[in-house]
Amino acid sequence: MMEIFEYTVLPENADLLKQKIENFDFSNPPIDPEYLSKKLFYAMEKENAVGLSSNQIGLPYRAFVMSINGIDRVCFNPEIITTSNEKIKDIEGCISFPDLWLSINRPINILARYQDKNGIFVNETFENFVGRVYCHETDHLNGIRFIDLVGPVTLSTARSKRMKKLKRKYNDR
Repeated sequence: MMEIFEYTVLPENADLLKQKIENFDFSNPPIDPEYLSKKLFYAMEKENAVGLSSNQIGLPYRAFVMSINGIDRVCFNPEIITTSNEKIKDIEGCISFPDLWLSINRPINILARYQDKNGIFVNETFENFVGRVYCHETDHLNGIRFIDLVGPVTLSTARSKRMKKLKRKYNDR
C-alpha cells in the first residue's frame, strides 16, 4: 500500500520559489532524506509531473526528484558542472505555473553532480529531455523560475493563451 503524504503546491508568486535554497546537510539532516524523497515522489506522481523540487511544495530543502523513462532519481544538492555549447529550444511547463507553456533554451547535454538520498555523490551526464528536466529543477532550487528565462512579451503572450484556455475550460462546464 502506498503511503499518503499531505502537500500543497505553492502558487507562482510564492517567496520560496524566488529564493536560493541552502545545501542539504547530510551530517545534520533537517529532515529524514528517505522520508523527503518519498514525499517528493508522491507529490510528483499526484501532479502528473516528470520532476518536482522540494520548494515547489513549500519545503526549504535543496532536493528534487525526477522520473523519466522508468528511471527515478532523487537529487540532493544538485549542481551543473558543465553544459554543451549547443542548445535547443523546447516547450516547458511547471506545476507551479498551471497551464503555462514556454519555449525555453537549454543545453543539449550537461554534466551534473548531485548527492543521492544516502549522501553519496553522483556525477552523471544527462542529454536532451532528461538534461532539460534536471536544469529546470535545479533552477527552482536556485530561485530561478522558468518565467524568469523569457522576455516580457513572450511571457505576456503565454499568459494570454493560458487565460483563453482557462476561460474555454470554465465555459465548457
